[in-house]
Amino acid sequence: MTNEKINIAIAEARGWTDCEYVKSLGLCKGRNSHLVPQYETGHSIIPNYAGCLNAMHEAEKVFDTNEPLCGRYRFFMLELLDVKTGADGWRVYRATARQRAEAFLKTLGKWEDEA
Repeated sequence: MTNEKINIAIAEARGWTDCEYVKSLGLCKGRNSHLVPQYETGHSIIPNYAGCLNAMHEAEKVFDTNEPLCGRYRFFMLELLDVKTGADGWRVYRATARQRAEAFLKTLGKWEDEA
């Protein structure tokens, strides 16, 4: 998936609507009821989940770390381990924002492999 598609998919998973990539602006935008719109159209800039660890940290909060071992957080960590295996193996704490975004979307079943 491209970074733009990743950002839109995660934003939609977090409740954003009307998400789109605006080539002329070089960014993704959408509607989020929790944010003040930044454009006359009512859109706001979607966080750069694929490129910002802080944005991914916020996204990962949807996984409850207090769930039983069969919870989504455990599956997220297993996906992250699988994504990181090619590089550092068990060192998931050094995963990039893009690797975390991929694991996040795979956990939710929203990852799309490029054709």
